[in-house]
Order: sequence, then C-alpha cells, then structure tokens
Amino acid sequence: MDAQFDVMVPVRVDLSGGWTDVNPYCTDFGGEVINFTINKYVKARVDLTEGITYDFDVPIGSGLGTSGSVNVARIALLGKDQNLSLNEIAEAAYQAEIKSGNKCGRQDQWAATFGGFNFIEFNKNNNVIVNPLRIKTNIINELEVSTLLFFTGVSRSSSKIIKHQSDSLSNKDRLEAMHKIKEMSFTTKEAILKGDFRLLYDTFKEAWEAKKKTSSLISNEEIDELYKAALDSGAFCGKIS
Repeated sequence: MDAQFDVMVPVRVDLSGGWTDVNPYCTDFGGEVINFTINKYVKARVDLTEGITYDFDVPIGSGLGTSGSVNVARIALLGKDQNLSLNEIAEAAYQAEIKSGNKCGRQDQWAATFGGFNFIEFNKNNNVIVNPLRIKTNIINELEVSTLLFFTGVSRSSSKIIKHQSDSLSNKDRLEAMHKIKEMSFTTKEAILKGDFRLLYDTFKEAWEAKKKTSSLISNEEIDELYKAALDSGAFCGKIS
C-alpha cells in the first residue's frame, strides 16, 4: 500500500526576478519575483517512531526550491495546532533554513506556502506581499504547452552561488545586472497578463544575460552548450532555474 502523507507541499518554477529576494540586495533595494508552483511535491508525514519522513517528486538540488518546500512542510506539520497564518508558516520556514546555515532567498518558502502563480514583493523592511496573478486560462494553457522543463542531472549549491553574488554587489556592473533582473520582473508580469509571448521571449533572453553577469558561477560551458542547443532546435528562449 502506498504511504499516506500528512502534508504535500509543491515546488516552484522561478519565472523572473530570482536572486533579488536574497539579502543583502533584498534589504537594500527590495526584490520582485514571479514564480508558479507545479504538480510536483515534497510529501511529509509524522511517524511516532521515525519522526518526520519525506518523499520527493523531483531530485533534491534540481533548482525548484525543494529545501524551501521541505521546511514549509515541516513547519506546517509541527505547527498545525498553532493556527499559523500562511505568512507565519513561510517566515518560520525561511528562518529555519537560515538558522541551519543555508544562505537562501525568500521566494521558495512563500511560493511553497501560497501556491499558484504569484508576483511576490520583498520589501526593505522584510515585509513580503504575495500578489496572485489573475491570468486568463488560454494564456496559462499556451504557456504550459510551450514550456519544457529539464533536469541537467547536475546539482549545484545555491548557497555557494548566493554567497558569491552577495560578495560581488560592491561591483557596479554586477549591481546594475541585479537591478536589470528586478526590472525584468515587471516586464514579465506585463507580458504574461497581456499574453504577449514575443515580449516574454525577449524578456527571458535579456534577463538571462543579466543573470550571468551577477556571478561567474551562474553558468558554465555545459549549460551554455545546452542553452544554445535548445535555441538551435527551435526554442524561442530559455533560462536556468
């Protein structure tokens, strides 16, 4: 018989603005992220003898925010008698990850907790505002059938990349690249709400080039080759999560 899990928490796809939700950029300038959850989950349960156990629909380290989903699941289970709000669950999950020594952004916890398609604002005072995007069904359908999600087979430490980015914010060019990434989130939102896929494709390309400028660890020769192969095979754009 299949195991019955007490909590199923989705993982997310970072569509735009990723890394602007990470301190110190987030606390200095504020961050803007667009992401959506998918029907792949971190499943958790409490066992009286084994404690908390987890099952994963996607590989750990796949770039879909699994560690954030794990902490959301754990907080939701352990705090289920405390009537925590969604914001309180997300904040507690974020703090738990920080205290564990994993340098991370905030989008994973809020995406996993709220679910759906959201434009999330991370303000300088650590206040987080989740804005659900009311996207027409035909636009979501078009986005879904036009998108392919691949796992490269290689996991990387996001914490290591984040540290490298944070240490590089004193570099003017890299800071400007972060500003560009945030700016692209607003353009991405406009493109999706209007169903302007040509604008969306162009925005993806521009944001990807900006993202690579924030850290030398963002991409590598293999990823660049995969990206080029996708474009050569007919893809309009792409991004690394």
